[in-house]
Amino acid sequence: MDEDLEPKVYSYSSRKKVIFFILFIAFLLLSVGIGGLGSAPFEIKTMTYNNISPKQNIPFFGEITGLNRLQHSLFLGLQMNNNNNFAIQENAIFNLSFYGGDVEYEWFVITKFSGHERQIVCEANSKCDKIYFVNENYIKYSRYRYNLTVYLDSEMHLFDRADVTFEYYRKSFILFRMVFGYFFGIFSLIFFCIWARSTYGAPFKNLNYEQKWITVLSFCLIFFNNPFYPTQFLINGWFPDFLESVFRVSFVIILMGIMDNAFSPQERIFKKFMLPKIILLSVIFVLFVTITLIERLHLRTDPEYQTADDLPLYYGAKIFAYILFSVYAIWTIYCCYRAFREIHKNPVKRLSFLYFFFLTFITFVMLVIFIASGFIHKVENTSLVFLSWFGIFNLYTWTLIIVYRPSKITRFQKLQESDQNFTKNPKFLEQDQNSIENPQEISEKDEKLDKQNDKEDGLFELDEIVEKTTSSENDNLD
Repeated sequence: MDEDLEPKVYSYSSRKKVIFFILFIAFLLLSVGIGGLGSAPFEIKTMTYNNISPKQNIPFFGEITGLNRLQHSLFLGLQMNNNNNFAIQENAIFNLSFYGGDVEYEWFVITKFSGHERQIVCEANSKCDKIYFVNENYIKYSRYRYNLTVYLDSEMHLFDRADVTFEYYRKSFILFRMVFGYFFGIFSLIFFCIWARSTYGAPFKNLNYEQKWITVLSFCLIFFNNPFYPTQFLINGWFPDFLESVFRVSFVIILMGIMDNAFSPQERIFKKFMLPKIILLSVIFVLFVTITLIERLHLRTDPEYQTADDLPLYYGAKIFAYILFSVYAIWTIYCCYRAFREIHKNPVKRLSFLYFFFLTFITFVMLVIFIASGFIHKVENTSLVFLSWFGIFNLYTWTLIIVYRPSKITRFQKLQESDQNFTKNPKFLEQDQNSIENPQEISEKDEKLDKQNDKEDGLFELDEIVEKTTSSENDNLD
């Protein structure tokens, strides 16, 4: 790495590093606190059916009104209640007709199916696992109506009550998500411009590994905050949700690529260090994007599906992706162990490494939880979860931009070098340098030119006088 391009963190005093760390923790706690004060994302309307008769077919009818596009998605679910002293695993067949409309007597078919098999699982004297039949990602109508019939295999009186639920997003949560999403997005754009300005003029090949990754990471952060979020409830389609998942996967993969660099202060060799990591992260990226795409497309064609029953290869691909992520996590831990063994050889950079290590370790733990919870391809379920994830990833990237910026002197040096390489004319540079070093010669040359011009002007006037006199004498002679 070029010594001129060393990150600013190596020149920071211990006091400044402690201040940065305290500010990072303070802003992180602030974002978590604001998220805790936010509203719950879902509003649930429940229709309870009591005194269910002991028969094999159970009909349910219901309707919901007053919805609009800002409520984003609509889920229809069924939850039975087991009033027996034993657990139940009952196979059932469901028939569903689901309609939407804006006028009371005009309805349009959203989905209609029959013979859909599901298993009702219940503990003794408790509610059964909820079964979802419809996931409408785009609320087109203000009214929705369902006609659901359940056919049980057993003739025993197993259930005494059933709850059919409509779940949809609260308007307050959607506005909360938009406001803070654009807040993070605007500041991410500002920090990206700061980074681009600070590295302007420096050849990309002269940047170190972290600075190269940060260039890509800061750009991906803008899309991680998803400036296209309103299209999810303004456009009827699966693509806006899928696009958000791709943005999240891309950012997480680049973030994973830079984290092990924080634990590797030694020199990196491309074939041994960078190439295996790029291959591993590329495979993880393809797996996560493929899983998300299959889920979105299947949801579009069959909104009442359940992943475990209808997509048998889904969990296999997901487990394989998690195994690869575990390999990366083990590799990162190994880099951390090796870094602690070698950092004592460079006491000058020891404090800088420890400062960056603790910031990265906190973010790495959150990243593991982020991926394990399925946040990459699922919506956040609370405002606390949303601000926690977005807060730490934005703050970490902003901190990297601040501490890894080259110095101002470096920027102007690289600008001068690039200008010199652009001209590629040493004679021109020598003349330019001589003209700058000898200003007296320039003034003397200017004086000579002025005198010469004056003389030329005087000779021109004399010629005019001679011509006039000769012409007048010729006239007299005539």
